[in-house]
Amino acid sequence: MLEGLGPQNGLAQFFQQLAGITMLLSIVQLAEAFLPPAVEYFFGTSLGSAWASIMRIALDVLKTVA
Repeated sequence: MLEGLGPQNGLAQFFQQLAGITMLLSIVQLAEAFLPPAVEYFFGTSLGSAWASIMRIALDVLKTVA
């Protein structure tokens, strides 16, 4: 009677995956907010802007995949 409540329950797996994706997206949003300005400051204006642009593109790709 209680077999459906174990870890093999499809609904439980769905919510675990959803929580993982949500956590990944929040980490990406934090990285998006703080990393590019920090990189621009650390590397200077021109090189920092280039690295920040590359980082923004990588974060956009990660958001699309997630």
